[in-house]
Amino acid sequence: MRNLSQKGFTLIELSIVLLIISLITGGIIAGRSLVHSARLTSVIDDVNKYQTAVRAFELEYNALPGDFDKATKFWPGQTYSGDGNGQINGTVSGVTTEQRVFFEHLSLAGVVEGSFSSTATMEIGISHPKTAFEGATFQTAFISRELMFSFAAPNTNPENTLFYMKTTTNANSLSPVDAYTIDLKLDDGMPGTGKMTITSLNLIMSPFFPLCAKSHTEANRTTTKYDLSITEPSCIPIFPIQ
Repeated sequence: MRNLSQKGFTLIELSIVLLIISLITGGIIAGRSLVHSARLTSVIDDVNKYQTAVRAFELEYNALPGDFDKATKFWPGQTYSGDGNGQINGTVSGVTTEQRVFFEHLSLAGVVEGSFSSTATMEIGISHPKTAFEGATFQTAFISRELMFSFAAPNTNPENTLFYMKTTTNANSLSPVDAYTIDLKLDDGMPGTGKMTITSLNLIMSPFFPLCAKSHTEANRTTTKYDLSITEPSCIPIFPIQ
């Protein structure tokens, strides 16, 4: 004889269960989106922080961090001095580079939080800061942003810059969508112009090749847009630091 007490779910009960599942799924997706958005905001905050720190360092020491040629007089035994030529790109004492003492100078001057050590290699959390995206950090270079956008760019104007990149062989740190989001908040939303420009690292095609832009030629540098159809990390943002 059938046990009438054993009943299945009613349509209302099934609807409630499905609603709960959809709410949980939606909450997880929304949570991930908020976390990702917070990471992008953190990158923006870091850029502003280091640009402000460089200005404070210049006001105090009349020099650039990393390039500061009197650093060992101010902090004897704690760091190396640069060559003082206004370019963060030289070798320091034959053992390290100005790029690797950049953050150490900032920390010794007390204009950034944390402590950095100018080790012989680029190490996140030691010579370079940790950031919101795993494996990505900031690196300085005296280089032309036009050249980085188009490797054959005829017009090159070198400047001290701040790269946001990974330390892996494929150094691309952000997807085109993420780079575009940051660019819109900091600048003009264009990959080849303004305060924020982009490059990409692709060892197969050429040393520098902006995969995340729709065009990578010098002729189209001022008009090209981000290729938002690309979802994987394909961009290395570049910012001026002076």
